[in-house]
Amino acid sequence: MKKQFKFFYILVAMVATTFLGGCVKEDFDTPPTDVPSYDPSSDSVVTIAQLKTLYTGVIENDSITDNLTIKGVVVSSDEEGNFYQVLAIQDETGGIQILLEPRSLYLHYRVGQTVYVKCMGLHLSAYGSLIQLGNRNIAKLSEITTAEVSKYLYRDGLPVEVVPVSYTSASAFNISSAENTYVRLTGVKFKNAGKKVVPGSDDSNQTIVFGDNTEIIMRTSSYSKFAKNILPGDTGTIYGVITRYNSTIQFVLNHWSDMDHFTNNFPLLSEDFSAGLGIFKSYNVLGAQAWTTATYDDGCALMSGYASPSRFPNEDWLISPQIDLAGRIDAVMNVYQAVNYLDGKWEYIQVMISSDYDGTSNPSTQGTWTELTIPNRPTGTTWTFTDSGDISLAAFANQKVYIGFKYTSTSSVAASWEIGSVSVK
Repeated sequence: MKKQFKFFYILVAMVATTFLGGCVKEDFDTPPTDVPSYDPSSDSVVTIAQLKTLYTGVIENDSITDNLTIKGVVVSSDEEGNFYQVLAIQDETGGIQILLEPRSLYLHYRVGQTVYVKCMGLHLSAYGSLIQLGNRNIAKLSEITTAEVSKYLYRDGLPVEVVPVSYTSASAFNISSAENTYVRLTGVKFKNAGKKVVPGSDDSNQTIVFGDNTEIIMRTSSYSKFAKNILPGDTGTIYGVITRYNSTIQFVLNHWSDMDHFTNNFPLLSEDFSAGLGIFKSYNVLGAQAWTTATYDDGCALMSGYASPSRFPNEDWLISPQIDLAGRIDAVMNVYQAVNYLDGKWEYIQVMISSDYDGTSNPSTQGTWTELTIPNRPTGTTWTFTDSGDISLAAFANQKVYIGFKYTSTSSVAASWEIGSVSVK
């Protein structure tokens, strides 16, 4: 997946109705369809690094009184909620955050958009040593209001490709020059792979580990669209923006899709029945027989409606704990199982899934259950264990589900069903 940003707009001729200071006035709720332009020839354009040298640490003294303009390329996006009322731009000397009142900034300021910022009348301040540009509100920095955005910010041209600076070690960062710049972290993994990005209700820090075992924090808002997604396993590449909190370097993701080559190779559920039914529980609907365990395959779950010398009617369920498929668009389940004496009655051996089961009630009367398709079934006539292959759970992506192994027998057909292991990943 190519993660250098390139955007194209269909150019549509429009009649402009209102102009202010050479900037097309637009509604922040609709994406732009014109090609914006700005002529900085009458401005005193300085670099972002030069502007930041004006910061003294006292907001009352950090009003920009000269007619200065900075030019930068947008590197942040609030499309998925991980940035909020902030626009990060960078030039060849570094980056800076601009505090802006409007939301859905990505509709007009996409990654790669060139922006000129007229700085006269604005203030510099710092939050956790991260220098920002905005309005002064008594003794603190506040957002540039929606009404004033067109006074200070001017787009020029269409978004272009932003080439990230690549890092393979956290020790390579110069925090002052790297802050608010677009980067690529290569050969990294998450220390808490398999867990939610934001496990609680507050913003979270997750540790990214480089190949040399140096680390960097990934900061994620609890309001981001991917807050409850699962951190991927294995190693891969991540693209995003560097920020800081005092001396701590932080990495901020724009989009969940800005991660490459990771695999979700850790299980969301794993049970081998070597110590009883483990995390599964049985529910007996009908009959005297019930799910139990046996020593076959070094331990397995076992259900049979046969009790010598007779077969008995039964309905018995073996039910998993709830499985959270948040962030898993391609989750699969694998079952290692053996079935004998089935007489071709596959409707008596069913692997089911439900997204509305309550976890405790009779599964025959509560919850909507859907039978899953098993790519590779056992023969039904031997004791040979068979790997099911990948059973797709894609239809239940981003939902919380239960897996139910439903066994049915009658007075004429009573199969033996042995399940050696179950995993979801």
